[in-house]
Amino acid sequence: MVLLTDLRNSTPLAERLGAKDFFLLLNQVIEIQTRAVTAEDGNLEHFLGDQFLSYWGAPHPQPDASDRALRAAFVLIARMESFREELPSEIRELFGYGVALHSGLALVGNKGSRLRLDYGVVGDLVNTAARVESLTKYYAVRMLATRSAYSKMTSPPPSRLLDHVVVKGKNLSIEILEVSDSCSKSNFEEIAKNYSEAFTWYRRGQFDVAERLFTRLAESENDTPSLVLMRRCAELRLHPPKLWEGVFRLETK
Repeated sequence: MVLLTDLRNSTPLAERLGAKDFFLLLNQVIEIQTRAVTAEDGNLEHFLGDQFLSYWGAPHPQPDASDRALRAAFVLIARMESFREELPSEIRELFGYGVALHSGLALVGNKGSRLRLDYGVVGDLVNTAARVESLTKYYAVRMLATRSAYSKMTSPPPSRLLDHVVVKGKNLSIEILEVSDSCSKSNFEEIAKNYSEAFTWYRRGQFDVAERLFTRLAESENDTPSLVLMRRCAELRLHPPKLWEGVFRLETK
């Protein structure tokens, strides 16, 4: 089980803050993330720029790995939002992040050379998690979980199936879900219900009906995922695919 986060707008933040203050900001973010993960007995990969990777289930099995990762994600989001509020307004408007949860098999062990070894996780699990995290920007949401991660949670929180996609560089499709957190809209479940109705028509290839429903939801709730699917339905309606199985292939990371 992996949890991957990424800081948004690193380049403009670095330009606005300067090297010293950006370094301080980055360390404060890493501190928040580290404390959230270690409190749930998670393991930390090395820090790679503004990307943060943590994992559960190695070196020792953790049957409740998905629950631990979810709790860590919730704490991480709450503390990141509090931290955001403390930032100067010109920095706050640039500050953002995405969170991805994904579950599967991976290789875990020492990797590197004879001169230096680094214990960590490698494999398609990490690559897919990185693709899913990047989709938080595409749909403008804070956190996404794959079906494989969500299905392993003991008490899964409210969610909505956002999409059924093939991410760039992959051949197999995945289901991605937006998970409700403490910062979600109070009527999240109502939005999820209406989105699900529109998504059902979309999966059936009834793009005109789906487009109308997504448009209504995008306008009434200012819901960005609905806007994304509305525009996709409009394009698919004008240029229907020869074979439609309800899975969309994304060409961007």
